[in-house]
Amino acid sequence: MRKYRFTSVAVFCLLLLFILHLTGFVALKTELFLSTASTAFISCSLAYIFLTGVATGGIFLINVTARQKRYRGEEFANALGVSHTLSAILFAVGSWIGLTLNVEKDPAIALLLAALITAIPLFAINRKDTLRHEGN
Repeated sequence: MRKYRFTSVAVFCLLLLFILHLTGFVALKTELFLSTASTAFISCSLAYIFLTGVATGGIFLINVTARQKRYRGEEFANALGVSHTLSAILFAVGSWIGLTLNVEKDPAIALLLAALITAIPLFAINRKDTLRHEGN
């Protein structure tokens, strides 16, 4: 019997992020919120921020737990170093991409890009699971 505890929670969090980013993109492109001072805009923005925080917190927790379960000793320290280094590099790259795309004036393209980037691990998880269980 397969155990999917980490994978299923990660997929749920990634799907939630994907849906949130795509919904934000569609809402901006269809000009659903014509006034940024409206109660609906403020409520939806707060819900977006809260749910994005919950989903990314869930992914962070899964990552830390899986890393601690999988690696021991020096191997754990190396994995932790690589993880922190990649996080810092990708944060800087994402910041520069945001500045280049001028997202402070039109965040729609950033939300679409975030949705596409969020979809990548979903395909990778599906592919890894298919490869892992091909022989059974």
